[in-house]
Amino acid sequence: MKTSVIAFWLPLLIDGSVIRLEPRQSVGILGQGGPMKKALKIEQLPSKLNVTDAKRVRITYGPYIIKGTKTAKGLGNARSMDSGGTSFANGVDTDFPRDITILKAYTDVQNKAGKRMELKDGIYNHHTVFFDLNNRHASPYTCAAGKVGSKMATVPVFAAGATETTVQVYMASSGDVKSGYYLNKTGSITNMIDLVNYNTEDQEVYTMTELEYVPGKPAGYHDAYMTLIDPGICGGPSGAAIHAPKGVNKFSINSSDILMNEPGHFVYTSGHMHDGGVNVILKVNDEIKCDSKALYGGEGHTTVVDGKTWQTIRETTSCNQAIKVKKGDRIYMQANYDVELHPSREMGGGHGGHGGMKWLSSAQAGSSMMDGGDAEQMALFAAYFSPDN
Repeated sequence: MKTSVIAFWLPLLIDGSVIRLEPRQSVGILGQGGPMKKALKIEQLPSKLNVTDAKRVRITYGPYIIKGTKTAKGLGNARSMDSGGTSFANGVDTDFPRDITILKAYTDVQNKAGKRMELKDGIYNHHTVFFDLNNRHASPYTCAAGKVGSKMATVPVFAAGATETTVQVYMASSGDVKSGYYLNKTGSITNMIDLVNYNTEDQEVYTMTELEYVPGKPAGYHDAYMTLIDPGICGGPSGAAIHAPKGVNKFSINSSDILMNEPGHFVYTSGHMHDGGVNVILKVNDEIKCDSKALYGGEGHTTVVDGKTWQTIRETTSCNQAIKVKKGDRIYMQANYDVELHPSREMGGGHGGHGGMKWLSSAQAGSSMMDGGDAEQMALFAAYFSPDN
């Protein structure tokens, strides 16, 4: 399966029960979830999985108005991570399915006709996420002796999407591990979206989320949840905000001193990178377990600006076989980049940069969307962990 994980995709670093946001994502209403929002449409569909009692549901929200380049005033109710973006944060109302064990989740941004909106449509989906704020897990990671850990990242996200094709998987495609993400009957769910519209005019968009699930919490199922393996867990650079060294096109980011703190299985693993990334490697005890490659271009992910072809990441390959880990196992990740081969996306405002491809034509050079440098790189590995207990 070739998919990507957004979660990417987010610079949310979870440490115990505290959500800590990077400076550029200090959204004050995250904990409250903003105003409650009901779905526009909920559809029950046949499951695509060969799993007993599995069901599939499609949930649509919207409309959302995303500001265009000629719109001066801000839209949305939350702070965007891009100075030209539009962000919304809302609490999810009780019409959202509950008391279910999620096996897979997929989230997309669409137009009114239900067609996916992509780069070719001038829409960049930075992230679209659902947080389960009442379901926190202790980190399965610790640090080698003498190291003080931080960013022990378990992520209270159960469904998410981004500009690349994105899926969350809580079950292994092989082996005898039965696992899923349990969404309980009560609790607070928050939905956040952050989109950039490179069209002149405001755009009306909708979000669509599909969940594959089994009702309740069936006997024999182990919990599974998303963790982020960040190179900065036990020292080193934060994987959520990396920039190419000045004058350097090819570089790598490495982790060190990360250990497993409990036994279990990684049921699904995938790297998360932004444009400029080549691949992310995950090792357990020096053995490569997953080589997650960034795939660029294709329909919806290629455009021509000022006569130059620009390709964005459409997906990153993933590993869906159960990976057994024991307490004390050494975990290692390496992220590799080539920002000459794959130029970084240029964002509006905030970061000096390394020659990222400009989205807008020279005729629009006065727009604020051209003011900044490159968007940050990312070096994260989304590892969906199912503990043995």
